[in-house]
Amino acid sequence: MEFPCLINNQNVTLVDMPGFDDSDITDVETFAQMTEWLRQAYLEDRKLSAIVYLHRITDTRVPGSAKRNLHMFRELCGKNFYPDIMLVTTMWDSPPSQRQIANEKQLKTSQNLWGDLIQGKAKYHRFNAYDDPLSPPANQQAMDIIQKCLSNTPTALQVQEEMVVQRLAADQTSAGMTVNAELDKVKSSYDREVARLKAKADKEREEMKKRLYEAEQRVVQAKADAAEKNKQLLATFSSAGVDNNSTSGSGSGSTPGTSASLSQASIASLLITAVKSNDTKTARRLIHTNNANANMKDSRGRPIISYAVEKNYYNMVGLLLDNGAEPTATDRRGASPLHVSARKGYVHIAKKLIRSAKSLEKKDKEGHTPLYVACAHNFPLVVKALLEEGAKVGAKSRRGNTVLHAAARKGRKDLCKILVNEYEAKASSKNDNGRTAAQVAEHHGHPNTASWLRKHG
Repeated sequence: MEFPCLINNQNVTLVDMPGFDDSDITDVETFAQMTEWLRQAYLEDRKLSAIVYLHRITDTRVPGSAKRNLHMFRELCGKNFYPDIMLVTTMWDSPPSQRQIANEKQLKTSQNLWGDLIQGKAKYHRFNAYDDPLSPPANQQAMDIIQKCLSNTPTALQVQEEMVVQRLAADQTSAGMTVNAELDKVKSSYDREVARLKAKADKEREEMKKRLYEAEQRVVQAKADAAEKNKQLLATFSSAGVDNNSTSGSGSGSTPGTSASLSQASIASLLITAVKSNDTKTARRLIHTNNANANMKDSRGRPIISYAVEKNYYNMVGLLLDNGAEPTATDRRGASPLHVSARKGYVHIAKKLIRSAKSLEKKDKEGHTPLYVACAHNFPLVVKALLEEGAKVGAKSRRGNTVLHAAARKGRKDLCKILVNEYEAKASSKNDNGRTAAQVAEHHGHPNTASWLRKHG
């Protein structure tokens, strides 16, 4: 995501790049997003002044995956860009522990970590975010880092010149070949493990043990298949992201091409990634050019629009709705995007979903409507938006609770007043336990709310 700002009367754009080892997207998808943004930036004659690389000093050791990603990072940047790299350690104690100081020394001196980068003139900064009387405030430290970077001369990364000037696909660049090589190693490792487990299962005579070995074999085989899928995804992204008929520079050649070789699974994966990272440009291209389904669900059964609602991505929500996403599509718990907006209190997104929704009464597996959820989380503006469009104030949950019960349970006296005085909610209504809203408020320790409800019951 890009954040334009003004620093010292200078127009600056901060770019938040996705990190590796993310639990939501694979490293290949992260690499694809990163290289596509860098390619487009180069075509638009936008070069980076610096890259700030963050590392938690609290990590007691650097895992193998992080070392592999550092190798890819070096190939992405190229040695000419090393002086423009700012290496930053975070999450320091005050005062720093001996373990943290030892970790810092290892980072700065080990050649397979930061040693070669620092020898190549990369800069280093210790970020003390905690209350340390000897250090400036955290926001001032962050501004100091940015100002140091602004003195750099904007420079092209190695991967940008490879993709645009040399016209290489992403998987043919130095960084891409590094990713491919690591995927080959991972797949080979899993293949060997699959073979070992299969041989063990073949020799095992006891049926129960054989079944256990075969189950373990299937788990490892799935991991090997995932590694192969990631290789294919990298290759298909590359073929879709490079237009071999274009020339380097600006103009019409800056529009990324598309390829019929993209499978529906790859298109779906790229759309999910674009939605989660709020990349509306890529999402629009996938929907309009590659016929990606805006109403799709991920492998967990969650509508992708729910991710956009959860993160308050207003424009992304609008794009998906305009292209067929259903505001009442549900996940495995029965929650719709409208439920999500009600839980988060995003009134502008809620109104957009309400306008597109065929029904406002769809319930999740607990029998809660979006109105019930908004009342339970005390978001009066969302409550009013739903009620003004006809949401039913008397709808009951699976346990017989009304929206008034939900507000009373949390002691939301002001919200109870709105429901009773403006929308005629019945304070006398009882749930399956025979309790009125006043009794629910009393039971949960809200005597003032209970007293007001009794007077208006």
